[in-house]
Amino acid sequence: MEPAPNAVPELPARATARHRWLLPASLAVVFVAVCVSRVVVFPASIWEQDEAYFAAAVVEIDLDASAPHPPFFPLWIGIGKVVALLGFAPAMSLQLASAVLGSLVFFPLFVLWSRFMAPALALSATVLGLAMPGVWLLSGRAFSGTAATAMLVAALACWTRPVPDRRWLAAGSVAAGLSILIRPHFILVIAAVMFTLLTKTNRENRLTVIAPAAAVVLVGTIIFIVAAGGPAAVAAASSRHGALHFGDLPSASRNPIDSGLFASLGHPVVAIGWCVLTILGIWVVLRSPRTRSTGIPVIAALIPVIALVLGLSNPTHPRYAVPLVLLSCGFVVVGLGRILTERWALGAVATTICGAGALVLPSAAIYRQQASPPLRALVHADRLAVSHEAMVVIDRRLHSFVLMREAIGATSASTLFDHIVELGASPSTLDWRTVMVFEGDHHPLLVTSESTQTFTCSDNLLRRLSQDRFLDVTVADNATLEANLGPGGPLVVLD
Repeated sequence: MEPAPNAVPELPARATARHRWLLPASLAVVFVAVCVSRVVVFPASIWEQDEAYFAAAVVEIDLDASAPHPPFFPLWIGIGKVVALLGFAPAMSLQLASAVLGSLVFFPLFVLWSRFMAPALALSATVLGLAMPGVWLLSGRAFSGTAATAMLVAALACWTRPVPDRRWLAAGSVAAGLSILIRPHFILVIAAVMFTLLTKTNRENRLTVIAPAAAVVLVGTIIFIVAAGGPAAVAAASSRHGALHFGDLPSASRNPIDSGLFASLGHPVVAIGWCVLTILGIWVVLRSPRTRSTGIPVIAALIPVIALVLGLSNPTHPRYAVPLVLLSCGFVVVGLGRILTERWALGAVATTICGAGALVLPSAAIYRQQASPPLRALVHADRLAVSHEAMVVIDRRLHSFVLMREAIGATSASTLFDHIVELGASPSTLDWRTVMVFEGDHHPLLVTSESTQTFTCSDNLLRRLSQDRFLDVTVADNATLEANLGPGGPLVVLD
């Protein structure tokens, strides 16, 4: 009997078996490639002050020294402490945790985008998000954002199942709670997603959505408060940091070209296209009855992430854009699929990924082989001071790096911060040889020096993704310093 004209031809049993294993094999190969990509850009050290404060907190929690600073990132510090038990240095422990979770997010991210498109497109969307310069290069940094985003994506993958049962709802809730404990800012994101879930979940399952997350957050918060010295210490630190954080926000640039999102995407043209395609993709998802219900929780997560990145945090910092990129990459591909055929959409994504690789890989060698300028400068100054029995006077802006080095016992010389000299609180006997370490190429206290050496990062991409600070640090040997000790006070000379 002749087959019907539109019937799908039956495949031989061997071909069917090959087809069945094609997707898992593809996922395995691409996941290995993602892991390799993270190893290639794994940095030799930390580069930013928040990373240094986190690393110091892994050794010992000290809220007065901002180790860690509010909102304290309880689980992130806890993860660092656990990994450090394996013999890794505190900073390395956090870097490894970030890189591992930043690789494992591949699976829930693929599952999430598979709800909206064919597997090939979902896989391309996943790789696209993970290959963007900011997401890729920051994957091995000691920041909390990559790990918290991995937990957030896992929660969304559990909660957006076509027919989520109580086990998946509970699993998503636990992942959501872990995300909040890693990065407490995400409580706004989780709350928005939970609201959308509760509106469409039957009454019996509503507690399943809320209770596990609430329990995880409550237990983790109590443990941290006890470890940090009690509620009073936590409240005092929160008050101090809040005034500083929100006081600095109005001065941050709001120019899109200066934004961390544009930096994370590598080029303004790519960033503009990304934003346009994201909006188009959201429109396509909401128009389709098949994807609307699944898409609403993801969109509900994306909106507060945008608010966090652009409003409640400094919008110029690229690391804050990591969750924004990963929660929008699928919508970008949906938007592409709307205006192009699947083959052309895949080609456009592949071209963008190759472009990202061409941008990132030349910077990878510097990242892997060279410590950050502040750490190289401090190591050099310490050696000079020890060899000459000198005092090291350090720019207060480098406090976090000094704190981390002291926490791990890496400092041998006597140190003094520049504001101590300015205030006249330094010892009265000033017969030291002085080595000064400061950011930039000039410090107001420095008069003369025997020699100077500036430790710098010359790579433009690394500078942009490191917020363009702590990237030029100078060491002045046998320095002469002058400071006026208050109004009408005497002049102190250190030489």
